[in-house]
Amino acid sequence: MRFVRVLGIALITAFAAMSLAVFVSDYLTQLYHVPNMEGQRGMLIIFAIAPLTFIGGFIIGLIIGIVVSKPGGGGFFKAQGLSILIVVVLTTVVSAVLYFAADKPPKIDGKYLMLDFEVRVPPSIQFPAAMNAYSVSVSLYTDGTQTRVAQISPDSIKKDATGAIFSGTIPILSHAASRQLFPSVANVDHGSQFIPLDLPAAPRRENESWSDWKFATQYADLSAITEPADRMSARYRVRPVE
Repeated sequence: MRFVRVLGIALITAFAAMSLAVFVSDYLTQLYHVPNMEGQRGMLIIFAIAPLTFIGGFIIGLIIGIVVSKPGGGGFFKAQGLSILIVVVLTTVVSAVLYFAADKPPKIDGKYLMLDFEVRVPPSIQFPAAMNAYSVSVSLYTDGTQTRVAQISPDSIKKDATGAIFSGTIPILSHAASRQLFPSVANVDHGSQFIPLDLPAAPRRENESWSDWKFATQYADLSAITEPADRMSARYRVRPVE
């Protein structure tokens, strides 16, 4: 019976620790800009954080269940309550440390910021004949890491003899030394290019005005763009939101 009681305490504590960690890590992984592309953030939570915290909670419950040897229901609830209390305290401490260590999104007048953009695609870059919701996208790279992706609806792309233009919005989630837009037209030669942005780490009010048009400098493989006719361009502005 002692073994069954200890095992029960360990399992209940393990599930409690895992549930609490999954709830907290959903926010923390967003705060640390873990990308959602191809389910990366979800896989980190499900296949790494959840199993590790389950094991940690099981060990805590196992130790407390053995140490608290008082028999009967009173002993069970005492050991179980103490185990869960330890899990809550540890989760709170770790979460607080990670929260205060994280790079918080910049603000203007206490408001979070969005990056509005317009992208021009030259006529030398032809769009696929069959377009879907994932054919055209624009990613924001901060310090060389992809943070967010905006899918562009094919119906919103305006085409004429000078090429095509489309627009979108991406949240600014961190103070970054460098930022780049990465417009991408799927399965097209030279259809993915990096456009550097001239924005300070903490954007200011003057950045709320539209920028001049900025030209792409690199293809997706990081090789330099040498043909002016292939070069995409973009303009952008910062917009505070409630």
